[in-house]
Amino acid sequence: GIKRMHERPIKDLVDALNQIGAKVNYTDNPGYPPLNISPGNIQCKNNIKIKGNIYLFKLHNYTSAIAEYDEALLINPTHFEIINNRGVAKHKIGDFKGALIDYEKAILLSPKNAIVYFNIAMINIELGKKDNVCEYLYKSLKLGYNNAEKEIKKHCQ
Repeated sequence: GIKRMHERPIKDLVDALNQIGAKVNYTDNPGYPPLNISPGNIQCKNNIKIKGNIYLFKLHNYTSAIAEYDEALLINPTHFEIINNRGVAKHKIGDFKGALIDYEKAILLSPKNAIVYFNIAMINIELGKKDNVCEYLYKSLKLGYNNAEKEIKKHCQ
C-alpha cells in the first residue's frame, strides 16, 4: 500500500475487530498497517469497549472522542451509543449541525430514548430555533427523563 498508510495507527480498530471474533494480525509494525486478515467468527453480543467514551466523559477531549467514535462506526455503523455519544461530543465543540444529524440517527435506532430528545431540544434552544423545543422536551419527559421538566418550565410556559 501507500507508504503513508504504514504510518497511520489503527491499533484500536484492530483490537475492536479481534474483540468481536475477527482474525486480524499485523504483518510488520504492531499497531500499523499492513494487516493479515483471515476468516473469523464475528459475534458481537456485547458492546465493544469504546475508547471515545474515555475521551468524552473523563478527559473532556471532544475532538479525540469524535475521532474514536468515527473509527468505531466503521465496525458498527448503526450502534446507538456510539452515534449518540458522538453527537454529544459534537454538541460540546459547537458543531450543532453535526450533533443534530447524529441525534436524528440515534432516534431512528432507539425512538424511546428520552435523552436524545432532550439533547435535540437543547441544541435548538442554543440555535434560537424554538419551534419544536417544547415538543422534544415533552417527549423526553414522557419517556422518563425528569430533567426535562426544569427546561419545560423555562421554555414552554
